Amino acid sequence: MGEIRITGGEFRGRIIRFPDDIFLRPLTSLIRKAIFDSIDVEGAEILDLFAGSGSFGIEALSRGAKKVVFVEKSKKLSSAISKNLQILGIKSYEVVNQDAMSFLKSRSGKEKYDIVFCDPPFSTKFDKEFFPLIKNFVRTYFILRRQKGKDSEDEKNLSEFFSYKKRIYSDSVVFFAFEKE
Repeated sequence: MGEIRITGGEFRGRIIRFPDDIFLRPLTSLIRKAIFDSIDVEGAEILDLFAGSGSFGIEALSRGAKKVVFVEKSKKLSSAISKNLQILGIKSYEVVNQDAMSFLKSRSGKEKYDIVFCDPPFSTKFDKEFFPLIKNFVRTYFILRRQKGKDSEDEKNLSEFFSYKKRIYSDSVVFFAFEKE
């Protein structure tokens, strides 16, 4: 089993576990800390797309988020997220075992989130519907993690719908996007 330590909040220091027979590149504690130092999640409703290990959403709940919806297409990872949340005694969540685009299409116009966090596999190519769909879900921030050096297409598409700040951490680029003024 793979392990990640929660870095802040109520569950700081607790370990979450996930199957290590599925390729993941979970958020490092450095990147998670940098993201959470940049945003306030207290009382926020969050959508965690491509949830993977669930580390972002669980960290957000630990730091005071009101609710997190985790979307993960792998049944094994979805089950691991649910198990970790149950072990921690967290009740304000929903785990959806579904492909991210299918989730977005099925719920478009029905719900908005203060923060939409998106950390897809680096090999993921978004279709033309992705960014317009995401825009419908965002109240405050859309946070997107991509691979450094291979992020120019996403940056171009992102700029059509959002204003953003870009930060680089090791092999990752994190975009902090918000509504255009």
